[in-house]
Amino acid sequence: MLKTTAMIAAALALLATCAFGFPASLVFGRVRRLRDAAAPTALPAQEEHKQAPLLGGLVLWLGIGFAFVTAFLLTNDQLSSNGYIGGWRALSTMLGSAMAFGLVGLTVDCVRISRAELKIKTNWKDNLLFILAQLCVAGLFLVQQAMNGSLGTMFCLPGIGWVDLGGWSWPVSMLLIIMTVNAVRITEEPDGLCVGSGFVAALVFLILAMLMLELEVPGDRYVTALFAASVAGGCIGFLFWNFWPARLRPGSAGSMFLGGALVSIAWGLGRPELLIFICAAYLLDGIGCLLKTLTRGRVCGFGAMHCGLVQLSWKRPALIWLGCGISLFGGMMAILSVFLYG
Repeated sequence: MLKTTAMIAAALALLATCAFGFPASLVFGRVRRLRDAAAPTALPAQEEHKQAPLLGGLVLWLGIGFAFVTAFLLTNDQLSSNGYIGGWRALSTMLGSAMAFGLVGLTVDCVRISRAELKIKTNWKDNLLFILAQLCVAGLFLVQQAMNGSLGTMFCLPGIGWVDLGGWSWPVSMLLIIMTVNAVRITEEPDGLCVGSGFVAALVFLILAMLMLELEVPGDRYVTALFAASVAGGCIGFLFWNFWPARLRPGSAGSMFLGGALVSIAWGLGRPELLIFICAAYLLDGIGCLLKTLTRGRVCGFGAMHCGLVQLSWKRPALIWLGCGISLFGGMMAILSVFLYG
């Protein structure tokens, strides 16, 4: 019954995201037509994507949140009969953390849209406030994990095994969270890349959660499995609207929500270091973009996936398959790491 409900969560998320995307796409199209009629030259064609993220991100929130809560309600009585009473705490921690990051991204989208309409460029102060907001959310997430007794100091490092980081676990965790969420955000613009890679990442987390459930009484990790299933289904549902050519885009609101969701799932399983493998497509892209920035465009790295590869005549849908392929390879490495080191 419990595993069946996880599949129900994925199906509900897929259907709900597709359904919510229909009115959102209509509203977005109507707003764009009204804007173009009022000021045809107000926004350059290459910046039209800046109007889509607000609606797209909210569609992803609604679909995943609806499926997760509904699936949890279906199994809450069964979990309670087994003596587990922490379901609502786990649900609010994971969904609340993802939405907190999503709210930061939603604020960024609103600032981006308003500044684009006013033809004002963002400055370093905006970026500084953006990073500070992320640090606050990440810090609150870790504090909540510590209060729940689920914040450990042990990390499984590839090729080394289990290492106790002690007090260094806090800054390392903060760095990993911020790095992951921002890496996911970087992939928001290429059609389908963000949610396509997110589907593979969430699916790998779901497989790991199900494997771990075989070894213990269902509890926090089962709620985590429900969330992973909901995220996977929501990504597929949103891909219907986001596949090239996109009618809706996740933007900072949706991409940061997705990044926060993956972070919550990793900590829910007690294996945050697996983010390095499972989110490889995002992290490599982020490193490439960082190299491009530091070298002033001389080195593009894997960030070329949405800057150089298109110039090399890569078709845009190919970027989705490339991102999914890298996520799948990283996911296989994560599963292998779990089998090797436990």
